[in-house]
Amino acid sequence: MTDNVWSDNEFSTIDLGDERRTNRFLSMASSLSQKPNHTIAQACGTRSSTKGAYTLFSNDNFQVDDILQAHYDSTVERAKEKSTVLVIQDTSQLKYNGHIKTEGLGSLNREFTSTDSGLFLHPCLAITDEGMPLGLVGYSCWARQRDNRGMRDECTSQRLNKSIDDKESIKWINGLCESLETLADLDAEIINIADRESDIYPFMAKAISLNTSFIVRCRHDRTIEIDGSKTKIRKAITESPVLGTKKINVREKSKVREAKLEIRCLQAVIPKPVSDESFKHLVDSEPIPVSVVEAREVDPSTKSPVRWILITNLKVEGLNECRKALERYGLRWTIETFFKVLKSGCKIEDCRLGTAEKLEKYIALMSVVTYRLMHLTLLSRESPDQPCTAELQEIEWQTLLVLDRKSKKASYKFPSNLEAITMIAKLGGYQARRSDPPPGPIVIWRGWQKLMNSVEVVKLISET
Repeated sequence: MTDNVWSDNEFSTIDLGDERRTNRFLSMASSLSQKPNHTIAQACGTRSSTKGAYTLFSNDNFQVDDILQAHYDSTVERAKEKSTVLVIQDTSQLKYNGHIKTEGLGSLNREFTSTDSGLFLHPCLAITDEGMPLGLVGYSCWARQRDNRGMRDECTSQRLNKSIDDKESIKWINGLCESLETLADLDAEIINIADRESDIYPFMAKAISLNTSFIVRCRHDRTIEIDGSKTKIRKAITESPVLGTKKINVREKSKVREAKLEIRCLQAVIPKPVSDESFKHLVDSEPIPVSVVEAREVDPSTKSPVRWILITNLKVEGLNECRKALERYGLRWTIETFFKVLKSGCKIEDCRLGTAEKLEKYIALMSVVTYRLMHLTLLSRESPDQPCTAELQEIEWQTLLVLDRKSKKASYKFPSNLEAITMIAKLGGYQARRSDPPPGPIVIWRGWQKLMNSVEVVKLISET
């Protein structure tokens, strides 16, 4: 069995125009997936493999789209049997402050100072209605330049009159369009979920024009119409009757507390904006009928009580539908976990490749590796009883059995997903006590690294 099993499957449709170039990429992708928190040189191992990886990142015949399109194909395959696919998009800063010789980086603040330099990353992550990651379906990475992005010294009228194509908020519409294009062949219902920054009329109008659904968190106290009368959204939802309550666990720093939420809902229309000059070339201005859902904490014991106001074009009227909308928006946290794994687990901000163009290729590849780590984390919850052979090579799960001290008493030929993931998590420090919650990505990537190191030793021994 080849060592590139995962990369061969995940990038099965990739073609870099030369068989040797394609094979080099697959080998490099496999190495980086096995050692995600290592440098390129450490992951590749040999001098020749390392040189080949650096040469590949410098090759003009190898582009970000080559990586993403092959991964998109695999994502669509995983999503084919799903009736609903949630697409979550968000933006994160990738800081490369100490990389003074890296060319092509941009400023991470709107004052365009040299203290914060790096790139912006805006992925669209597809997940199931239960929160299981399926893969990326949209992606953009860029450096902010002074000449084409808004600055703080712009006045309000300048920002309002600027075309949306020249604003960074275009990322929400681009992500929406790219994800729908990627998932075009699916029969599933596609629901786009985004945080407060996406609370802009053009994004919602574009979703309506493309006949898709959205759930966004309200940022602006915008004007809405209810039965022909205009009012402010926060005032209207506050005056709506309470439909019921819901209890959730809220994490604040290192503590978890229980919050009781009151749920309200109303039907409204977002009127046409006064001016559509900045986006009329993208979408027509029409009133947008929406449902507004609020979850507000009752008797909060904190200075930062929970209050979500969600805007959606899904039909939400009863208590159960409100709860479903809130649960779906709650899954938006999945993309925060994605960024955490990408930065802390894969340590992409430590990579030094000399230019932003090379970094963007590396970031795209490690974004796919991040999906894999997240998938492994949640695999034991989606299909706990399935054999782990679909995810782990034979040498990997056999080594895992040897490393697990209780494996001598095991009666199974190979572990299930639940058993395998638990053993990997225990290698990363997970205690596996009855009262412990399921293992998270941190212990999974720690355990995965230890497993891969042990597998490498086993391979070396078997070759002697």
